[in-house]
Amino acid sequence: MKPAEEIIDRIRRVRNAEYSGRQGAAKSEHCARYNTAKAESVRRARRRLDRELDAVGEAITCRKGCMHCCQHYITASIAEGLVITDYLYQNSKALDCFRESYSGWQEKAEEICGNFDRLRSLARLTGTTVEAYRASVAAAHQDYAALAIDCPFLTTDNDCAIYPVRPLSCAIHCSVDPPKRCSPASAQAPRCYDIVPDEKGMAALAAFWQPEWIATSLTMPLLVYGLLTRGQAFVDEIKDW
Repeated sequence: MKPAEEIIDRIRRVRNAEYSGRQGAAKSEHCARYNTAKAESVRRARRRLDRELDAVGEAITCRKGCMHCCQHYITASIAEGLVITDYLYQNSKALDCFRESYSGWQEKAEEICGNFDRLRSLARLTGTTVEAYRASVAAAHQDYAALAIDCPFLTTDNDCAIYPVRPLSCAIHCSVDPPKRCSPASAQAPRCYDIVPDEKGMAALAAFWQPEWIATSLTMPLLVYGLLTRGQAFVDEIKDW
């Protein structure tokens, strides 16, 4: 069996074992409810940010087809990975996009992303604050963006193949400057904002999942690939990292 055929077979076997019948229907329904709640929380936050920006004569400039942020380092929680996996099972075109692009992304990015995941795990074990961890890896994240490695979910049309279920870190990121300023080659850094849901909205999203499925995050493509090819065994392996 060729490597590509083997991967397809592994994905099929995990899907049949964990997403068939009533069990699969219940998982899909749960993921759909979560994603609806997440989208509404982000919409409320976006309206709030739009009002704040309008008051100072600014506006979000992000548009479909602008893909510079699709070369950033992105993490996702186990919960978000499960939602993305469920979406891929229902959208073969998006699944094919990821499967065909993953090996190229892996070859370029796996080592550096693995280092990020180990550093994040160490930070959790040592009680490092989120703010301190982010400050410690900020320069390394900029170096990653400079490598211009496309996300494996980026299509040939510069669209996001999983846009309706993209991770929160993608959904909340925005800029008020021309897209060309977001390029790593730009001499001038863009002015960026985060469309962060309020505390009530974040608490509502967290209530959908087991605490460790929210608290544990991993490099997004690595996480999704592990869930597709190993399923629950992969969750059990990483949730205690």
